[in-house]
This record gives sequence, structure tokens and C-alpha cells, in this order.
Amino acid sequence: MNPPKVIDEDYINFIIATPRDVTATEAERVQPESKNAPAHDAFTRLLQRLEPDAEALWEEARTQIDLNSGILILDDSTLEKPYSEFNALVYRHWSGKQKEVVNGINLITLLWTDGVRCIPVDYRVFDKDRDGRTKNDHFTEMLLKSFDRGFNPRLVCFDSWYASVENLKLCRSLGWHFLTRLKANRQIRVSKLLAEAGFEVITGGGPGIMEAANRGARAAGGVSVGCNIELPFEQMPNPYQNLSLTFKYFFVRKTMFIKYSNAYIIFPGGFGTMDEVFEALTLIQTRKIRNFPVVLFNSQYWRGMVSWISSVMLHEKNINPEDLQLLHLTDSPKDAVDFIVKWHG
Repeated sequence: MNPPKVIDEDYINFIIATPRDVTATEAERVQPESKNAPAHDAFTRLLQRLEPDAEALWEEARTQIDLNSGILILDDSTLEKPYSEFNALVYRHWSGKQKEVVNGINLITLLWTDGVRCIPVDYRVFDKDRDGRTKNDHFTEMLLKSFDRGFNPRLVCFDSWYASVENLKLCRSLGWHFLTRLKANRQIRVSKLLAEAGFEVITGGGPGIMEAANRGARAAGGVSVGCNIELPFEQMPNPYQNLSLTFKYFFVRKTMFIKYSNAYIIFPGGFGTMDEVFEALTLIQTRKIRNFPVVLFNSQYWRGMVSWISSVMLHEKNINPEDLQLLHLTDSPKDAVDFIVKWHG
């Protein structure tokens, strides 16, 4: 067997020197002229036989950075894979390039810079089905690893996706300053945009996400309706309802949701949420009610369910391919509302 023409250090040196284009084709193009220069297939075979190893990257990067200065930047990027149906690393992610949720491989990268040099020092490949880790878990893991490695940066920068209270507290506990954009409450933002677009907002009338939705609609001057349910525990009407109704039976309450809705926006929830969304889908599929948009908000939460529907239900021919079009997955309040407005346009 012939020895491989390239090893992991060759590719690491390439991505450090050329951080903007890390394809195998580009790696071939920039090789020094030689009779035995490696072709792009050599780099492809290398990447296929190597498991991702962030430690190898760190060993190469550590000699080029100053632990006590510079800025750490954490961000993720999505390599779009619209046709890779059976690639285990492909999930639904937000694409900054496309401004929508796409199928792709998500790479979370930690980069050190002094304003001139940009050196990647750590990374994680998003693969929740295998390791069970969310993006925020990777965020925590990489910052703690950087602290253990002796980093003392001037700033840690990251976008609003990672700007949760827990992550901000983590930065402060490490003695680091952070620079980020604090994200607005997306539940409030969605209902506020709906009200501004002329829609009334109907919720289950309770606390949490339901309260946030009623609050956003009311803040925008819209109609804020709560369909409360009598329960021996949990349910207390929130104070942001213009119109508050109370039901004894779930089936009557669900009928009211269906009868008076022009769209469903489904936020993460439990069995009751699943009951409501699948009943709506069943009635739309069987044409017992008019078709209206069903938006699943928070792709990270719903991705597994949607993947199961497409890979198992569809594969077993229990639904038709067009039934998948009944669902719209998003992480953007504006995209959710624009989708509904366009539907009814």
C-alpha cells in the first residue's frame, strides 16, 4: 500500500494560511510546484479517514498566539448541503448568507486575533444526534477549555445567538469581558410583529411563552386573546389579555383555536403542544379545514421531530411528500411573520 501523500499537519497548515477557502480543491491549487504535488483527491481521502480533532489544531496554533492579549471570537458557520439527504452531519441551521434556515453542516469555531492575524484555536462540529450537545454546550466547553489553556483575552466576542444569561455569567465568572448584541425576547417579538401586521394573537392564556405572546400583541396595540383551561395545577391566566376566555374541556378549547386561527406559530412545548400541532396538521391534510400556515419556531427544538417525520413517516409511506410542505421551520421572528403575511397575501 502506498503511503498517503498528505497528513493532517499539511491540511492544518493550509487552513491556518488560507482561512477563507478551506476546500480540497483550493489546497491542491496552493501547493508548491512539484512532480509529486498532492491532488485534491489526496486531501479528500485525508479528511475522510480522519476524525475531527481539535487538539491537533491547538498544537499548531499555540505557538502563534499571545495568551495574554488579543480577542477571542466565537461564531458558527453553515456549509449548505441541500442534496445530502443521508449525511449524518446535516441538520437544519440558520444561514446568514441565505437569511433562512437551510440543510447544512454547522461548524462552531473559536478564533484568536490581534487585529492583524486570525488564528483558529478550537472548533466543534455540531452533531447532536451523536454527542447530545447543543451549540450552547459547545460554547461553554470551548470557553472553559480556553481558560484552562491560560487564555486571558481583552475581549470575548460572539453574536446574539449565544447571548443567554448563562453564557454571559460564564464569561464574567472567568474574569473576562464580553462584547455581544443582546437579543430581544423572540416570543414577544413574534407576536408584536403579528399585531403590527394586523393579526389578532390567540394563545393558551397561561404563563411562559403564552404570556410573552400576549404581552407582545398588547404592547403593539393589537388584540390579545387568551383561551385558558381549568386545570388542577399549572395554569394561571397571564395579565396581558384583552379578552380572556376559560374552558373546561380541552377539545372545546382546541376547536376554538382551529376555528379562529389564520396561522399556527408553534413554540417549544410538551404533550399538549404536540396534540395541538398534529391535530391541526391532520385536519389540514384531510381537508376538514382550510389550509393555513403552520410555523415551527426554534429549529434546534423541532429539528429532530421534522427529521423523524421525513425519514420514517415519509419512508414508510404514511404521509405524502407534499405533506412535508405543511410545516415551515424558522428561528427568525421576521421570517415567521413574513411567511404568514405572504401566505395570506
